[in-house]
Amino acid sequence: MKAINIPKRILKSMYVGKRMTTLEISKYYHCGDETIRNYLIRYNIKRRRNAPRYIRTVKKLSKIQASYFAGIVDGEGTITIAKSTRSIGDLTPLISVANTDEKLINWLKDNIGCKVTASQPKNIKYKLHYRWYSYSVLDVYIIIKMIYPYLIIKKSNVKKVLAFCRWRLNVSKKSRKYPIVYPHEPNGHFAKVRKIIYGEYDDVITVRKQKEKFAKQLTKEE
Repeated sequence: MKAINIPKRILKSMYVGKRMTTLEISKYYHCGDETIRNYLIRYNIKRRRNAPRYIRTVKKLSKIQASYFAGIVDGEGTITIAKSTRSIGDLTPLISVANTDEKLINWLKDNIGCKVTASQPKNIKYKLHYRWYSYSVLDVYIIIKMIYPYLIIKKSNVKKVLAFCRWRLNVSKKSRKYPIVYPHEPNGHFAKVRKIIYGEYDDVITVRKQKEKFAKQLTKEE
């Protein structure tokens, strides 16, 4: 995923000066609506009261469809927590299915929703590579809830992603006033972040208390 960089001055001019909606700005930059909202939070730009709400893109699956899709995810899919500079805290849940069969990807698009991309491998002898995916916290959460009873292979890992989604949805309202700040790890890993997500996501109160806790832990380690 290619990261975008929107300067505060330009974003403020578009959102405050020209009164453009987050949806209009996201179309201009060819990114998601959530990305623009995250930038508004990062730059402390106050949201307008009449700002458009999140539009649900996931369709409700029947039990047969959910079990079929769970089989696809177990075999061809990925459900994980990925790094993304376009999301709050540079972390986001991800669900995706990659395949060379266009019919399968179109079935996912038609029956579930979300996004689809196609890419040509370097070797032109190979078929087009299709990918169905979603980085939206709410979309991933809804999809997992529908297919969780039917998963087998990826069930244990999905529990962790589900915990992350619940935690993010829990603090989403607070994050508008206090942006989520994860502890910095110079080695590029996020083991401490995982500990928060999987073990303490129910007990998150404010970012200030998080910082104080990590400061004490680092002092003890030193």
